[in-house]
Amino acid sequence: MIACESEKRQLPAAYVSTSTNPWFNLSYEDWLLRNTPVSQPLLFIYRNEQCVVIGRNQNPWKETTPRQLLADGIPLVRRRSGGGTVYHDMGNTNFSIMLPRVTFTRSGGANLVAKAIRERLDVPSCTVNSRNDVIVREGDKDLKVGASGRRR
Repeated sequence: MIACESEKRQLPAAYVSTSTNPWFNLSYEDWLLRNTPVSQPLLFIYRNEQCVVIGRNQNPWKETTPRQLLADGIPLVRRRSGGGTVYHDMGNTNFSIMLPRVTFTRSGGANLVAKAIRERLDVPSCTVNSRNDVIVREGDKDLKVGASGRRR
């Protein structure tokens, strides 16, 4: 069988942000979601300065202590997608993967991320385990990599 051009899989686009500004990175993530063709698989990797990020529907007073964050100089940032409250700093790398619903699989997404981390961030010990977690081997420890996933 010969596949027509529209049936061929597109290669994923990978973006690595050089900014550590959480407002920029979360805005750019949202821009990518809204301005990339739905059929285009996409991976966005970024690091943020110290901040707490809450999801679109979360109540900041239930999830955090805004007064304490302000006193400690830690920005509270809301992302447009759902999900839980997370702490970001330069010690963690964040990624967002955007795939068409019909092509999304946990293993495919995890392997795409691991490959990008190995090749684009030069972390050769990044692999995927049997639970489809992206992990980085550090000494005798496996460190799990967190994710922000969006199906279109």
